[in-house]
Amino acid sequence: SVLPPHPGLAIHLAGSAHASVVSPRAACYGNAASLVWTPDRSRLLSARLSEMILFDVSSGEQRGVISPGVDYALFSPDSKDLILAGQDGIGQLWDVASMQKTTTLQGPNSAFLGAKFSPDGKHILEEPFDNTLRIWDIASKAVITTMKGDSDYVDDDW
Repeated sequence: SVLPPHPGLAIHLAGSAHASVVSPRAACYGNAASLVWTPDRSRLLSARLSEMILFDVSSGEQRGVISPGVDYALFSPDSKDLILAGQDGIGQLWDVASMQKTTTLQGPNSAFLGAKFSPDGKHILEEPFDNTLRIWDIASKAVITTMKGDSDYVDDDW
């Protein structure tokens, strides 16, 4: 099936295992979309800086829009939550079913550039650009651990 998320962009689904993006001018004009699957493969997020659109894969129907978009998006292991992050230094946790923002996480000194969920989905590993890693407890919305790196950028593999 084909999902039409943005003007001039089509997503071609081949079964539910993978997707490909067709965008004639994506590289030239900054219109490229990132595709992010829910872990259960039931939904697909088409993400650009201008907006993010969530699709139901089985029906092809649009389930929600987040505007403006952000730099980074990742679903929780149970596919129920979505973490968004960007250069503004703010992380946002969204409920996928309602497409409502439930939590805002803001690091103290730098941009919240990316994040990973813990395997149980109860914590978020923040990837800032200040040589630290922070682990957030989602329930309390608090940083529970801060780890300093020895370089300008800390990469993780949680």
